[in-house]
Amino acid sequence: MSNNWLSQAGRKHYHRRVRNLFFAIFALLLWLPLKAAEDWKGTASATYHASSTLHEWTGQARSSPFVAAVELKDGAPARLRTKVEFPVSGIGSENEKRDANMRAAMKAAEHPLVTGVFDAELPAAFLAGEETELPVDVTLLGRTHRLKCKATRWRSAGGEASFDVEFPISLEAVGIDIPSFLLLVRVHDAVLVRTHVTLSSR
Repeated sequence: MSNNWLSQAGRKHYHRRVRNLFFAIFALLLWLPLKAAEDWKGTASATYHASSTLHEWTGQARSSPFVAAVELKDGAPARLRTKVEFPVSGIGSENEKRDANMRAAMKAAEHPLVTGVFDAELPAAFLAGEETELPVDVTLLGRTHRLKCKATRWRSAGGEASFDVEFPISLEAVGIDIPSFLLLVRVHDAVLVRTHVTLSSR
């Protein structure tokens, strides 16, 4: 009777230790990804290329400073999550009248920001310097559009990183309507956007 009781007590003790070990491992697995993520400071500068029936032009925009959550694997970036905001008031092509028409078409008073949300793993080929395709959610005029961007020129050293993204935007698809001038000069639908992103862990 005594041996049987000790055997039952031993089994309960063993099961308790196994259960505690399981919860400890589970908690560690939850903690590790958080431990591997770092907040890096970021800036972005964009150039857009547009054209009309009369001529072509380029414009620039600069983002507000932002913070990117960078998940590391073996000490190197493996995933990037961030939200980048571009004030519409800062988008321009150094042509006052054209820029005023552009901001009116983008309804800057109602929608003062253009935002891009990036949340994706960084493929090994991209980190090795190869071109890759990555998703970005762009919000214009209060509507979000999932776009596929061409990501290139990844550079990383000493806690600093940079890369470029490029994607076309259809003005009609995002709801930007720029009226023609005297029914003769019409802005073409496709606008190419190139953005340079710089990140720093310091």
